[in-house]
Amino acid sequence: MATTLWPQIVDALVAACRAQVGYYDPGAAAGSGIPVYDGTEIALTNEPAQQYLVIGWSGDPDRPQDAGRSAQDPGPMSTLVRARDELGTVECLAVSQPGDASIGARSVKTSRDAAYQIMATVEQICRGTAVGPTLGISNNLWAFVTQHSVQQYLDEGAVCEISFTVSYRARL
Repeated sequence: MATTLWPQIVDALVAACRAQVGYYDPGAAAGSGIPVYDGTEIALTNEPAQQYLVIGWSGDPDRPQDAGRSAQDPGPMSTLVRARDELGTVECLAVSQPGDASIGARSVKTSRDAAYQIMATVEQICRGTAVGPTLGISNNLWAFVTQHSVQQYLDEGAVCEISFTVSYRARL
């Protein structure tokens, strides 16, 4: 019996995102498209891509920060096994930083639209028919993007960072 599903949820999200057309595993080989990092794995790169997705972390890799949380309550009573219900979150980060020196309204919109499209990929995975809201994990009841916050700033061009949360509910 699993102690928590949190690591499996992260693994499932990373694998599903890397399997999407236009996304890749930066640790496996140089690829084209949008790299999908597993947590602070992004700190192992020399320079992040213009667009990227991080699953299981949404902050500064040089400082401790929550990658997610989970909590459990007693589930239905049984004579054989006492199930637990787990509610958890996985923190994620979608970034677009095109590095366009001609800073203007179009570059801000372009950066923001690209970051939202990256987040939409994760949301579509959770809603989709391939793995759906269970992420392909048998005792996971659902997983969805439940909240996000947006940071926009200028750094050699318009940058948009979206910190978002994938929440899940499982029966252990």
